[in-house]
Amino acid sequence: MKSVEGFLTNLHRGLPKPVAHYFHNDMPMDIEFAASRGLKLMPLRGVSRFASAARPRFEYPTSDIVHLRSFGAGSAVSWAMATDDEVMVLEYNPAIGRHSLCELCDGDWEAWHNTLQFRSGSALNATQFLLFRHAGRRLRSLGSRSAGICIHAYGDMVVVPPSRPRGGPKLSWSNTSGIQEVPWWLVNPECADENLSLRRLAA
Repeated sequence: MKSVEGFLTNLHRGLPKPVAHYFHNDMPMDIEFAASRGLKLMPLRGVSRFASAARPRFEYPTSDIVHLRSFGAGSAVSWAMATDDEVMVLEYNPAIGRHSLCELCDGDWEAWHNTLQFRSGSALNATQFLLFRHAGRRLRSLGSRSAGICIHAYGDMVVVPPSRPRGGPKLSWSNTSGIQEVPWWLVNPECADENLSLRRLAA
């Protein structure tokens, strides 16, 4: 079983380089990449202070490239992704959340982190955002004991690359894997049957 230090080291080792931040037909390559994964996106009103605090424009989020271009892709400085009943985001700040995460996942560091993710900056303690598919499963509610960890789902907006939240580093994709199924420890613990099924699938 891996230690939290080993987990953090492996999380940064051998990952693909961030997607290049250049434009193609007035569309940021990062946004084309995200839309190709089926993520629902929209431009923001302005620059958000935090990656997890988005103020969208009046457009509806979409993964359709044509519609995204009609939003004025070339003029947008920040973009947000809408979570829904299928895709959630686990926000993790290693500097203050490593012990909370260790307790939450019960020391299970295997495989689940190999999912589509992005980060704020490139430092070892950079905040990470991991995407998972949960197929409508009820997710657990994290209390005050889970400092440094936050779940975004069911309509929450999360700022995505190539945005740069105010006062912070630019966001960049750090793992271009597919979006994996939600790990069992993020599912509502009252859903015992679902958790058991997830454990068996992960075994």
